[in-house]
Amino acid sequence: MFDTIFMTYFLDFYLSTNYLFPRVRKHLTFVSKYFDKIYIVTLDHKNFTRDLGISKVSHINLCSLNRPRFLKAVMGTMIGVLKLINYLKKENGKRMAVFSSPYALYAVFVARLFKIPLVVDFKYDPTTQPAINLWGVFRRLFLNLLIDISLTSATLIIVTTPLLKQSVVKRGIAPEKILIVPNYADEEIFSPKVSGNAVRKELSVSSDEKVIMYIGRLSPEKGIDILIKAFSIIKEEIKNTKLIIVGDGPEKDKLMELCKRLNLLDSIKFVKPIPNNKVPSFLAATDIIVLPSYSEGSPKILVEAMMMGKPIVATNIPGINDIIKNKEEALLVKPGDPVALAEAVKTLLNDKDLTYSLAANARKKALEKYSRSAIFKTYSKNPILLLQF
Repeated sequence: MFDTIFMTYFLDFYLSTNYLFPRVRKHLTFVSKYFDKIYIVTLDHKNFTRDLGISKVSHINLCSLNRPRFLKAVMGTMIGVLKLINYLKKENGKRMAVFSSPYALYAVFVARLFKIPLVVDFKYDPTTQPAINLWGVFRRLFLNLLIDISLTSATLIIVTTPLLKQSVVKRGIAPEKILIVPNYADEEIFSPKVSGNAVRKELSVSSDEKVIMYIGRLSPEKGIDILIKAFSIIKEEIKNTKLIIVGDGPEKDKLMELCKRLNLLDSIKFVKPIPNNKVPSFLAATDIIVLPSYSEGSPKILVEAMMMGKPIVATNIPGINDIIKNKEEALLVKPGDPVALAEAVKTLLNDKDLTYSLAANARKKALEKYSRSAIFKTYSKNPILLLQF
């Protein structure tokens, strides 16, 4: 058991997680009872201690001014070392640990310098994505270097899926240093009782229309172009359908152009990223949740949709099929196949009994394996495993 935890990240806390802020705050409220003090260390120029509003949790911001990303990275690394050393000295005599993302090299250095436990939270391996240009090659090499340094320095590594554990082992890490702790959804928040009426009204969806929804990042590996092509097939047969795409990312302009070419602009609505406290009402407003990804780590939206008992169509890939099984809790299809994706969605729209059965099975599994109460019950004896958000 530790008294003081330093949670260190190589990001802008609010800019990177503003839409998750309510969830992060609630999660930290739950886990703070296990520790005397938790420090969140990030690259922000603003301190968010007051916004968090948790007596045991303080935010340490590393950059006093809002600067360009590269300059913030360099400054943040140097300032991070100095600030962490200063705070570690203040906490001298306490049982301390550093809980870090694999990219906060300053935390790795200080943890080794002070010889305190380093726990690395490894949710997703970005180096598995193909590099599409020279910058992508450089970025992947650099991330690989950071990840290798962090993982080899770690006392303990937390991953969310067996596939990620295999990935870490392939990097030469001893399997006994790696623990699998799945993502969870708060069953009190993600409840089937949540109403989606206000969201449907906001999105101009009539009561007789069927809503297909994607929530997540608009990047190439997510396969949103395949979803749009699949929707064009669905629309030919089932006229009263709408596709809602919630999120933002580098593919947005290309995706909107694809909608225009397929003459679907009237049937597809793009929605900006939403705060996490609005996700339940968006899920409640949809008839089917679709994850058309080519690759995934451990998609939290999948667990949240399961918890709400929503019908799911997704791709049959690791990270998804680790959580749900085809024809048991969802319909899973081959990635990159718009026809198969369209057929699976049409099946659920037309077969109420199958849809109800899959959704009920998904909720049952989520309550048993991926609920907050189940995860906290399983790992509360070693609460550092509960810190990931």
